[in-house]
Amino acid sequence: MRFQWSFYIKIVVKYYLSFVFLLEGIPKVGASKACDATKFEFGYDLMGGDIQPLGSGFRNASSPEDCCNLCLATKSCNHFTYAPRPTPDVAGFYKHNCWLKSSTGSLERNSDRISGSCEGPMPPAPPGPAPTPDACFPHPTQPWCNVSLSFEARVEALINAMTTSEKVQQVSTFTPSTVPGISRIGLPPYSYHSEGLHGLRDSVETVGVPCTIFPQTTGMAATGNLSLIFAMGGIMLTEARALANDAENKSLGPFGKGAGLFYWSPTMNLGRDPRWGRFQESISEDPFLNGIYSAIFVQAFQGSKTFGQPSQDKYLGVAATCKHFIAYSLEASDGFSRHTFDAKVPWRDMVETYLPPFRMCISHGQPGQIMCSYNSINGTPSCLHGDLLNGIARGKWGFDGLIVSDQDSISDSYKTHHCCHNSGPNASALAIQAGCDQNDGVTYAQNLEAALNQGLLSEKELDVALSRILMQRFRVGAFDPSNVVGPLRNIGLDQVATASSMATSLQAAREAIVLLANKDSILPFTKQKDVKIAVIGPFANYSAALYGGKPDYGSPFTINILQGLQNLSFTSNVIYAEGCDVSKHLGPDAIEKATSAAAEADVTVIALGIDITIEHEGIDRTNISLPKAQEALLQAVQSATSRPVVVVLINGGPLSSDWIKTASNSKPNLAAIEAFELGPYAGQAVAEVLFGDVNPSGMLPFTVFPENYTDVVNMTDMTMRNTEGLGRTYRFYRDTPLWPFGHFMSYTTFSVKLHAEDLNVTASEAANISVSATVTNTGDREGAMPVQFYIWFVDVDGLGDPPVKALWSVAKVSLQQGESKEVSASTADWNWCPFCTVDDFGNRAIRPGKYKIQVGGDGSHNIDEADTQQAVLNVQVTGNQIEMPLI
Repeated sequence: MRFQWSFYIKIVVKYYLSFVFLLEGIPKVGASKACDATKFEFGYDLMGGDIQPLGSGFRNASSPEDCCNLCLATKSCNHFTYAPRPTPDVAGFYKHNCWLKSSTGSLERNSDRISGSCEGPMPPAPPGPAPTPDACFPHPTQPWCNVSLSFEARVEALINAMTTSEKVQQVSTFTPSTVPGISRIGLPPYSYHSEGLHGLRDSVETVGVPCTIFPQTTGMAATGNLSLIFAMGGIMLTEARALANDAENKSLGPFGKGAGLFYWSPTMNLGRDPRWGRFQESISEDPFLNGIYSAIFVQAFQGSKTFGQPSQDKYLGVAATCKHFIAYSLEASDGFSRHTFDAKVPWRDMVETYLPPFRMCISHGQPGQIMCSYNSINGTPSCLHGDLLNGIARGKWGFDGLIVSDQDSISDSYKTHHCCHNSGPNASALAIQAGCDQNDGVTYAQNLEAALNQGLLSEKELDVALSRILMQRFRVGAFDPSNVVGPLRNIGLDQVATASSMATSLQAAREAIVLLANKDSILPFTKQKDVKIAVIGPFANYSAALYGGKPDYGSPFTINILQGLQNLSFTSNVIYAEGCDVSKHLGPDAIEKATSAAAEADVTVIALGIDITIEHEGIDRTNISLPKAQEALLQAVQSATSRPVVVVLINGGPLSSDWIKTASNSKPNLAAIEAFELGPYAGQAVAEVLFGDVNPSGMLPFTVFPENYTDVVNMTDMTMRNTEGLGRTYRFYRDTPLWPFGHFMSYTTFSVKLHAEDLNVTASEAANISVSATVTNTGDREGAMPVQFYIWFVDVDGLGDPPVKALWSVAKVSLQQGESKEVSASTADWNWCPFCTVDDFGNRAIRPGKYKIQVGGDGSHNIDEADTQQAVLNVQVTGNQIEMPLI
């Protein structure tokens, strides 16, 4: 037997380090019992001088004072550095946030660090202004700290205290850093950049705290449950405040992303093309669903406790952002990138499709911010488009918050869109004048003084932009003490990732799943003791893919598809085979292992899809097909067994497979579900649906087109109707999809009965029609139905080529077996105007003609009279048209 030297070496090292730790833990004779916080260096990192051996000076601390006290109690420790971001150990795990030092190195600037001395002098700080504590704490001596004044008066006082050069530095975000403070007047640095679409992004990286993560945005939209969207927004607000409060209470400095109060979400651009790399982040292909989702999310995220009403509180929970304004839905395609693309949008499409969701978000959500987009619109860069920013958003819709550019899109405006004589001062001045108050980046900071000196911009115009930025900073309570801000400042880390919030995430994952195909009622599987389950595919044991194209959403845990099935209580008989990689074959042995597993199993679950290598920000797909290696695996597995095979699709944007559609209709053993990117509970939710503990109730938030759709339709064509004759989205598509927008199936059945006869109304009456229906569960088990309300534009007088139909309301109804409930909606709700149509000049009106109101069903272009899950009402609009301007 060989002598195991490595084993004994590890033992010796282990006990040596233990002995060192023991010595280091011996209290120093005569050490102080408290640390003097006046000797702390805020905003500096003390480099070098670690206690040896390396690693023995790593500690965990709850505050700078706690870190200092650990140093006082440790032999040979003279200095320390404290950080809210724990440092990774050699295995990559985040564990430590307090470093104990035996000797002095040098101080380096780092806004996230606090260093101090227990014995001996600190090294000199590097030249330049040191970070400044907030002048409003603890002694509010500056006039803008006077809480008895209005926010407007305080903003004015703060601006008046600044020099012109200081003002210029305050209108850029300096991403990924922070806006610098002004030491002269005690203004602290600040970060305006945090993100969170389906939970808080970067919370683990920034402050070491995992948060509640929900399904990716298209998955949340698929629930068809607006109350869940509102609940998610409220949970995200609580957790955002908890992280920000913790950082502020510990004087950790300003934070971007993981612990700020200015959130760049929701992403709400229309998914006009299934290839778009950020479709997964952006709700759906439907204007109404995008608008209502965004408005409700913003309401809750900013602090509203009343569904459907924006926050009326003095202080916002966070400043949310309706983004990206506007006509943004291309990353990199056909020789263009989002930094160079000029979106040529006919005015009819702009008024009918692109603008309405933003008006709803702005009017009903009342966000603190709007973000303008990278692209140009009909020749003018979005962030320099005064007609859209000042003219429509502010002038027509009453937006009174700040407008921020996407990341240095001001730079794009003259460097890649080549406007403004390719001049930074020209572009910066024009952007401020157009209404873009804040530049995410540094372009304003580098160019606005020159613009002022050249007479391109007045200081008054600069002051207007800065006042809008600072107003939102006051509205989130950044300058005010806890007793004034109130309950928002009392939220602690004990309210992050609670049992209740995680239960809401689980419920969202359950409700998002869409049953695509279930021939001969293969699903749900029977809960047979020791049933043998084959779990196959590249997404079966792939946890990171469940969070979408941005994997830095940190959850406390993840249950992937394989784990969800392994956790079933009635069987432990689960076999796994990967079969292939996401985009490539793994060889004949991998296929053979997969087919053998399917052949011996009672049921087979095959998890397929696309991941961040295929769809994410910065790239667009070239096709919408299931990767060929995965489709070949599926065909081999399905052919290897006559027993049930269920496809579980994992994807954010639309994913097409002509073969799955055909086979699910023709092969008796194949079913399919759409499982999106469901986050931490994906595996549990999928397992519950497959075995009948949960009845699927999701609706598709996009059309699943045939694979050749992208061979015909040009990605850069922004028109909705005449895209090579096919049209975009279910509202204009002229062919038969694989699965339509709004597709819904259940293990039970429902009936929908309208409470009205056909209508004959005037245009003004059509603007306020109340529609109600009774929905009954006619099947043999409980279930829920996303009841969708559509308008059909059958024959509109004097208007060619209207949409085929359009969604205008949705309500999730849960019913026990045999139970009935009433659902209702009004065409006056949300000021949406379902009967409105738009002509080529952008004139929006309710016009005479023939229409239909559909309750139930989906976005398909046929009405099956035998389908009891939908009911249709004919509507004749007569008389003169009435104008219903959007802008």
